[in-house]
Amino acid sequence: ETDAGTTGIISGFVKNAKDLTPLSGANVIIEGTNLSTVTDSAGMFTITNVPPGEYKIRAEMVGFATMTLSGIQVAMDEDSQVIFSLEEEATREQEVVVTRSRPMIVANVVNTLNLITAQQEQLTRLDPTGIRTASGVISALPGITIDPNGSGQMHVRGGKADQTGWYLEGIPITDPNTGMFGTNLFTTGVSKFQVYPGGFGAEYGNAISGVLNEVKKTGADLSGVRMSFEGGNTAYRDGQVEFGGGSADTFNYYVGAAAQVTDLDGPVLKRQEYYDAVAKLVWPTRHNNISFLALSGSVLGNTDTYHDTGDNGLPTPHELDFMRQSYTVTAVTWSRNLSPSSFISIRPYHLTTDIEQNLMGKFGVYARIASARTGLQINYTGQVTPRHLLKVGGSIMASDNDYYLYPGMPLYRADVNTSQADFYVQDQIRLANKWTLDVGIRHESITYDRTGNKYVPGAGYSGEPIPDVTEARTTPRFGLSFASDDRTVWKLSWGKYVKFVPSSSVQKRYIDPDAAPLGAPWEVMMPGLGATAPELSTNLEFSFERQLSESAAIRITPFKAIYENLGETFVDPNTYVSTYTNLGKGRSDGLEILFRKRMSNNWQGWLSYTYQRTKANRADLGYVDELYYTPWDQTHTLSLVTDFKAGRWSHTLRTDYGSGRFDLGDPATAMRARPWLVVSYGFSVDLPRSWSGIGQKFYVNIYNIFDNNQTLQYRWDSGQRVTDSWVPARFISVGVSKEF
Repeated sequence: ETDAGTTGIISGFVKNAKDLTPLSGANVIIEGTNLSTVTDSAGMFTITNVPPGEYKIRAEMVGFATMTLSGIQVAMDEDSQVIFSLEEEATREQEVVVTRSRPMIVANVVNTLNLITAQQEQLTRLDPTGIRTASGVISALPGITIDPNGSGQMHVRGGKADQTGWYLEGIPITDPNTGMFGTNLFTTGVSKFQVYPGGFGAEYGNAISGVLNEVKKTGADLSGVRMSFEGGNTAYRDGQVEFGGGSADTFNYYVGAAAQVTDLDGPVLKRQEYYDAVAKLVWPTRHNNISFLALSGSVLGNTDTYHDTGDNGLPTPHELDFMRQSYTVTAVTWSRNLSPSSFISIRPYHLTTDIEQNLMGKFGVYARIASARTGLQINYTGQVTPRHLLKVGGSIMASDNDYYLYPGMPLYRADVNTSQADFYVQDQIRLANKWTLDVGIRHESITYDRTGNKYVPGAGYSGEPIPDVTEARTTPRFGLSFASDDRTVWKLSWGKYVKFVPSSSVQKRYIDPDAAPLGAPWEVMMPGLGATAPELSTNLEFSFERQLSESAAIRITPFKAIYENLGETFVDPNTYVSTYTNLGKGRSDGLEILFRKRMSNNWQGWLSYTYQRTKANRADLGYVDELYYTPWDQTHTLSLVTDFKAGRWSHTLRTDYGSGRFDLGDPATAMRARPWLVVSYGFSVDLPRSWSGIGQKFYVNIYNIFDNNQTLQYRWDSGQRVTDSWVPARFISVGVSKEF
């Protein structure tokens, strides 16, 4: 769960360019909004409650040339710091306006933060299996590996797929039943992604290996109507429509909808179809801001196997196995500016997730999973003194959870409702002009509403009532940054983090053994009461950031993570009763390098490289003491994304390389797959006006140019090492977009 707010902060200093003395009383205005302030006696200013986005900021003062900084990125819950150096004017009649681009490094964000904008997200849309998906975008960032089986599950710096924190504009979308994301992860209407691959502030919780937060567009990002359609024969069709209006300082609205159908050769799912819709309304005034957010979507995937039975083995039509998921999100946020440098926000929200899987033909499994979550978040942010930026908040969330699994025999339910609460304090302290210290502490708890009575041999579930369980932890966060000059920043971050056990693992209620029709073997079965102690991690990272030029920057980050109390599920080979344990442990360490180039001289892009070693035990297989390389470990991972523009033409190249993963299954016999390489290319051209009836832009994407049919991962099946997942075949798609 998270207490993250929906807005960010812009702060900084205004100085005299001649002698660097502070300028008191300078006006600082965020253009296109009604947000502004005046510098204090130290030349300092803070503007809070700034919606995420990209802005121009203007500083002006009588006797000095007006200066504007463009391209200032504001991220949710982060402080974007800028410095103005105003030149003295000879006379007022000779007014001068100086415009400069934003710096590419931010000194006072102490944790590693990767921002992907909507424009950059489009550069990654080359793989037809990952278009408009969070995994398709984030796979190009350092520290991220994606499971190659088509599930979209990701691992952040060696963590398990269910240990990442998933958020939508600060709303926790993690499903309490499974600990995984509770939406379909498509990026309809995305404005930007915020990715914390290591440590993160006290505003975020219930995650131990990174945080992903998606921010949707507003009407200020899009005025009018935009449509795009794309296809690659009958195997791939994609369409999106979006429209919006208004400006950042008035009522604005955004509505987007997308649909996609694919019929590609995936390892598990072959045919998939999804739809996604989002609406966002914003009413800003000078002191109050009200926003409404609503989303709905579904995804349906089919395997290549058929079933004739379903729930409880009952007959069904002869049809393809399927996995179906739908979700809804609604939230209302009210915030009030108490001053230009402080505000309070209150947000109630409601989410639903509904999953049905009939994989009786392929795996002999039928499942129904559903949850309905209702929460309330309250946050305060304020520059309480010139040196202290304070954030205080708390939230509560109640979830009605249902989990039913029919794996032949034994079948069980795991309907454990949960309630969560948390409180945090985070203080960003300016120790000096070059030093920033972040100190935070977070307390979070969860209560599992276990039901029923204990099992008594010969008398069924007739014993004492099974009590509820509450788990609570308090964790510290610490970060320090030092700006040795205006182009170089050194950062250190350390923290402890908590991930609560999925509710479906806390209590599994099997068919009453004494009422079962199969006789004696059922007498040894017991209800599956699992461990409830949460998973824990300690994360440490050290980062060096350097702006190499006006348009290029590099970041080098060594990191280390230690994991404890990791969850594993032990299955009794005689009764098939599964029990959740927390005997797992692991560690991950490595080095990330990110080189970024923003648009200049007609090209932009980034290069990410990760060296990583991830090991963990396998308590479920009896390997408690020894650590083995995990199936998602990959020593070397590299991704290159470049975009070159020449006149009406734009060329995009994406190259992905991996040194190979270890096999699925018993780690004692696992081997590493061979290295793999995928090169993809796309181009677009602005169409002439005479073609406006068709559209304004035509584009072609070629995934896997060299048609490498490389194995990405193996598994062991009946003593044989067989291919589990592979690089999809070369695929060509064409599309057109049109705006009104």
